[in-house]
Amino acid sequence: MRFALLSTYLQVIHHGSFSAAAKAMGLSQPAVSQQITALERELGASLLLRNSQGVLSLTAAGEVFRDYAKATVEEYESVRQRLTLLREAIEGDLEITASAIPGTYLLPGFLMALQQRHPGISVRLTVANSRGVSDKLQGAKCDIGFMGSAMESPDYTLEPWMKDEIVLAVHSEHPFATRTSIDLEELRGHPLIIREKGSGTRRTVERLLHEHGQPLAELDVALTLGGTHGVAHAIRSGLGIGFVSTRAAVSNGLSTVRLDGIDFTRDLYMAYEPARVSTGLHQAFLAFAREWASTCPREPSGNQGRETELSC
Repeated sequence: MRFALLSTYLQVIHHGSFSAAAKAMGLSQPAVSQQITALERELGASLLLRNSQGVLSLTAAGEVFRDYAKATVEEYESVRQRLTLLREAIEGDLEITASAIPGTYLLPGFLMALQQRHPGISVRLTVANSRGVSDKLQGAKCDIGFMGSAMESPDYTLEPWMKDEIVLAVHSEHPFATRTSIDLEELRGHPLIIREKGSGTRRTVERLLHEHGQPLAELDVALTLGGTHGVAHAIRSGLGIGFVSTRAAVSNGLSTVRLDGIDFTRDLYMAYEPARVSTGLHQAFLAFAREWASTCPREPSGNQGRETELSC
């Protein structure tokens, strides 16, 4: 049953005639009459009676159907208003999942700034690796994800959010600690500590090393650890060297070295399913995330940074 027929029926009852209802609705009198006829035909019952002066009255079926039509239209209007508020309101709960680098070194500051701008938004943040972020997005278990590798999927949109650089991190007493860069061949023979499979950092390192003729499998991989903190702690303990985000290296007091001829700069991504981020709440979050990212330096400087609302 078309919703418009219910609305027309109630208008006819309210105005007491087809012509008055037609004038109020901006329709012709025959158009209104045809809608009422179509409604009666669909229901298989006569709803209205007209006397010689054209004044309408309700049949018994018409009275029953009036109550139904009124309740349905009122419920529709209530839902429509609620949906309007949902589209416009900037408050509510969000479930966010992020991989290690954005989740540990960027989002805490971002969420603090977000709270200042939009105090009505409450965020629950879970940290996983990039594969875990992708899995949660595909399983509709989070609203928005942040990842360090382009885990593409038809289920969500990937949007570059910020730049990050991966560096070789070493203990302060390691022979590489006094150097700014090394040749790729010099990696051989040094115990390497790497992230687990599914990590965005590992995917980036594996891809770039392979492109430059040095498969990761041919290096001396001493440890495979889950999480950036574990890798940084192992490096700091002198168990080996490893590739981490420059943000993680600076935060953990590690010396950093670059590899000659290899650019380990990468994008950190914001990922979301467009259909799930159509509300005012989601749109405000995404807009603020883009604004905040535009104010942040590509790499940590080691100082306190600018004291602004959007400072990183």
